[in-house]
Amino acid sequence: MLLTFHGIYYTYYNISQAGSFMISLTRREEQVLLVIWELKDNAYLVSIMKYLTQLTGSKWSLGVVQKPILQLERKGYITTYMGESLAIRGGRRKKMCRITEKGINALKKLKEEQDLFWKKFLEAEILKYPLK
Repeated sequence: MLLTFHGIYYTYYNISQAGSFMISLTRREEQVLLVIWELKDNAYLVSIMKYLTQLTGSKWSLGVVQKPILQLERKGYITTYMGESLAIRGGRRKKMCRITEKGINALKKLKEEQDLFWKKFLEAEILKYPLK
């Protein structure tokens, strides 16, 4: 297994007997995917945006959230579907998001690899700059 960092996104390589495949997630994709998992059946564009804004303390616009949603759907990490129409929304339906098994697996693998890198970093920093 190999994880490489490209400035704004990680690329995860998994080489197996069946062949190889690549998982890459930008930091925003990772954050949006985690929020979709957290919100479960209430994950739609506005709820994701509000949750990220509350969680990070930074304003997230609809466009900043929508792009990762489209990319995650294209990669197969989420599926989208139209929710029920509501009178409060003038009969309009929400586009809902749901994480897939592939998305859950990608998050697990990314977390494992990040933990390894952080462990190595912290060990090197402690040796270089011992705590007093």
